[in-house]
Amino acid sequence: MVLATDMAEHMAIVSKLKSDLLKRLENPDDEIGDEPPEALKALVLQGAIKVADIGHLYAVHEVHIAWSERLEEEMWRQGDVEKER
Repeated sequence: MVLATDMAEHMAIVSKLKSDLLKRLENPDDEIGDEPPEALKALVLQGAIKVADIGHLYAVHEVHIAWSERLEEEMWRQGDVEKER
């Protein structure tokens, strides 16, 4: 699920989410039953993770900067961990 934050997969996830949602809007009488399919659950969770991952871009400037600095620090630490392997 964490790969939902990978920008290499961004367009594939967004495209699939958009097409599935449009299909459901065009066919509102189609029943998904009491329990949605696992693939749909995973897709919706990936979309939610994407929103959480890039949502700081729409926050006030100070909040955006604070999150950007945290992300930068996380990337540097990850690079250090990978270099040690």
